[in-house]
Amino acid sequence: MDAENLPCSAMGPPELAQVRSKKKPKKRNRKWTSDLDAVQVGPYLFVPLTCTKELREDGRNMEHCVRSYENLCRINCTRVFSVRDDFTRFRIATLSLIWENDYWHLDQMKGVRNTEVVCAERTYFDGERMVTETDFTDLHYAAQEFVQQYREAWAIQRR
Repeated sequence: MDAENLPCSAMGPPELAQVRSKKKPKKRNRKWTSDLDAVQVGPYLFVPLTCTKELREDGRNMEHCVRSYENLCRINCTRVFSVRDDFTRFRIATLSLIWENDYWHLDQMKGVRNTEVVCAERTYFDGERMVTETDFTDLHYAAQEFVQQYREAWAIQRR
């Protein structure tokens, strides 16, 4: 029986030291660049996530899978941003840009647990029937402005 399978009380000091010395492999913190630093658009702050650690942290805080975007970010296919309230710095959403047809495009923007933050639905009774209307949120328009600023910064970097 090896030291890993012995109960703790059966291990002498050398075996215990061997078990304790085993460490989890350190997670790599790979990095990439963003053509734009943090940008304020209206009441929102768009913060670039430029390393594995930041993706993991955002995924953990927002309870979604953005941490799996590391390879896409590293090969310059995707850029990810944490969208925060400019005053409180509270995380509101995560936005991703995707590189398609020689241009950066808005890929998606999701809130906590992938909730919808781009559109808002209103349902009401108009006197005859129930009506549901869908409107874009202020965050949608701020994101559109941000994407335009990112494209401009990218074009300047390439000159």
